[in-house]
Amino acid sequence: MDRALTTGAVAGLVGGVALTLAMFVGRFQLGAPLLPELIAEWVFAVVPMNLFSFVVRRLGFAAKWLAFGSAVLLQVMMATALGVLFGSLTRRLALERLPLALLYAMALWALTLAVFLPLLGGGFFGTRLAAPFLGAVVLLAEYQIYGLCLAAITRRR
Repeated sequence: MDRALTTGAVAGLVGGVALTLAMFVGRFQLGAPLLPELIAEWVFAVVPMNLFSFVVRRLGFAAKWLAFGSAVLLQVMMATALGVLFGSLTRRLALERLPLALLYAMALWALTLAVFLPLLGGGFFGTRLAAPFLGAVVLLAEYQIYGLCLAAITRRR
């Protein structure tokens, strides 16, 4: 793996952790959506009842925490993979990192609101969530934190 991709992976990992922490703050301070929570709820909604019952019998109360922890880990892993993609973009495009990273984060935000939230039951742009406008604005700020991490770590040396 070349330097740009490795740096992108590190930036994505750091950004993913920062994004996830920001989402926790947004969720518990402002009531904004927490994607791992929505993912875990979606998993419990689509898993067949026989499998759900089996897992709950085996793991008990820990089943919910295991699903949530897995969703958090999935989010950080996706952010890392998206950091590798960003590293690939920076290798190909001779643009300043900060504007590129913030635009990249904004594109991910729009993709989340237009595709992933509806798939997870939150509605288009979060319209089925408790506070759709606040949630969208807070998610934008959280994604910009991810973008800032990408820009800071992948800056030209």
